[in-house]
Amino acid sequence: MKAYLDTNVFLDLLVKDRPNSIDSLIVFESIVHSGGEIFISTQSIIDSYYVAERQNVKKEEIDNWVAWLLSHANVSQIGWFEFQDALKSGERDIEDAAQIALAKAENCDVFITSDAEILAREKEDFLLFISPREFISKCTEVTTS
Repeated sequence: MKAYLDTNVFLDLLVKDRPNSIDSLIVFESIVHSGGEIFISTQSIIDSYYVAERQNVKKEEIDNWVAWLLSHANVSQIGWFEFQDALKSGERDIEDAAQIALAKAENCDVFITSDAEILAREKEDFLLFISPREFISKCTEVTTS
């Protein structure tokens, strides 16, 4: 399985008091331990530094998480083609549209997010939009079946 982590999921890993923090950690560990591939954009990492530092997470702690992430995930850039797709999409939130375009370009199976607007899509082309909690639930269903 190829899973794309939205910026808010990565932020959940960095900022421990966010509502989906535990679920996002379980998702990340589940994918890594199952041999799946994780994708995240460089833009998500940059944005996460900015937000986490403003929420009093020490830079050293963020650096450690990013170093760990780099050894367990594929970090991709939102390139010109993904940006063009985002612009053509007509989406209100260009950042979300660019990340979705990148997830599609990387042939990801799932786009994990807690963004309600993205989750409302459910599925687009071959990409399933799912929350961390739903991902855990589906993984539990598969392992108990």
